[in-house]
Amino acid sequence: MRGGLRVVAAGAVLVVLVAGCGGGRTSTGEPAGPPGSRASGQPSTATTVAHAGLEVAEVGFSTLPGAMTSTFAVVVRNPDPSQMATGVAVTITFLDANGGVVTTSQAEIGAILPDARGAAANGVNAPGAVTANATATAATWKAPPTPTGAVAVSDTTSEDQGGVKTSMSGVATSTWSSERDVQILALLRDGAGVLKGGTFFAALSLPANGSKSFSLFTMGTVPSTWTPEYVAVYTARLR
Repeated sequence: MRGGLRVVAAGAVLVVLVAGCGGGRTSTGEPAGPPGSRASGQPSTATTVAHAGLEVAEVGFSTLPGAMTSTFAVVVRNPDPSQMATGVAVTITFLDANGGVVTTSQAEIGAILPDARGAAANGVNAPGAVTANATATAATWKAPPTPTGAVAVSDTTSEDQGGVKTSMSGVATSTWSSERDVQILALLRDGAGVLKGGTFFAALSLPANGSKSFSLFTMGTVPSTWTPEYVAVYTARLR
């Protein structure tokens, strides 16, 4: 190991984005809250807002030590207790201190199961940005496939690569009875639990009731006081 920190599974948080807690969207599917979750390049709290039945639960971004660009992450929650959101389009807008738009970024989440969360993360070049907000809309709502499975992440490790990047690895295991396409990524949280960004993702086609290993990385070094929260996100509209 070079340069620094090595964290094994006990130092990481695992979230499988296939289950959640109660709640529900309005009967019409219209937004039911104020306009936008906002995040800052500094530690901040996020508000929850509904967009077409979805809630942007968290937005975070920061520039890691040793990185030339920033990292961002968005967590989207589907509060509907019975309907799955598919074709979820996420737009992240980065703003300067005067509220001007520095840049925007787009992502898509293939499916978010009922009472579940989905996430997106990537790098962004947003010099001068101090806050960010996000919106999320679903192309369709429908009943999820049955029986419903899950994807779990285990055997994770994280290693500082000489101050240039942080590499992570682990194993993803599916309990679905058919093949599922997923992205594995890690949300990065500081010591207070505030979302600060995320890793680049690893795309996997998981076989029915099978496992595959994955590797992730960040540009720049993840501080030793931060915790990676590993998540599995569905990239295809589940059938």
